[in-house]
Amino acid sequence: MCSSVPVDDCLVDVSGMDLTEDEFFGGDQIGAYLTLVEKIEELTPDIRGLRLRLVDPPNMKFVAGQFVNVELPDSDEVRSFSLANPPSRSDVIDLIIKMLPGGRFAQLLNGQLSVGDKLRVYGPLGQMKVRLSHRPIVMIAGGSGLAPFLSMLTELAEQNSERPVTLFFGARRAEDLYALDRIAELQRRMPALRFIPALSEERPADWHGETGLVTDVVARCMPDLSGHDAYLAGPPPMIDAAVPLLVKLGVRERNIHFDAFVPSGGA
Repeated sequence: MCSSVPVDDCLVDVSGMDLTEDEFFGGDQIGAYLTLVEKIEELTPDIRGLRLRLVDPPNMKFVAGQFVNVELPDSDEVRSFSLANPPSRSDVIDLIIKMLPGGRFAQLLNGQLSVGDKLRVYGPLGQMKVRLSHRPIVMIAGGSGLAPFLSMLTELAEQNSERPVTLFFGARRAEDLYALDRIAELQRRMPALRFIPALSEERPADWHGETGLVTDVVARCMPDLSGHDAYLAGPPPMIDAAVPLLVKLGVRERNIHFDAFVPSGGA
């Protein structure tokens, strides 16, 4: 049967769901939030940072790695974006947004949206989170996909985690890399965090980092990923290429985690 109805008081064992008590009860906390635009900043030529201040209710309880749906003004349409802030900053929502040409949200951030404007947000949503494990972690990010990893890594740093983490960040050009200061601070707090940026197209003469598609860089730098947990966030083609590669390199398929986002033509 697809459902059961208890006829008396009962105790349900959810230990096999790989959820903490907070995460289990968090499933009942998806709701609508009124926010105010607090900051819009240019992170790269085509990526913006958007900070929203929660007003009603004034806090959102979420798990590092989750996302929210942001409602377009005067519309019932929403756009999905991962939270870049950690759960310890429950009073704000930090988003990292790819500026798609002709996209409706891109138009908002290019002058239609101002500090103090109101936006309605729904969430939290998604299954991305750091799984409880002693396995080392590999994270692969592309473009705005760095957002959930900033949240997850910040929380790990706050927990004084010593778990080894390797973060790959793929971009086309050096000017497409962002949040480098924040990642450097995380490395100071987490000696076991290794950061590997990779440029696939133009690279400056003084570039001493990795080059090529980020998936090729992963295979070159870590040819054996047996016993690792893997987390992915980025464009769908990157996800599609990374999953079979990780399996080939030794990651068990059940230990590969990502939330699938499909870009909207009106994003």
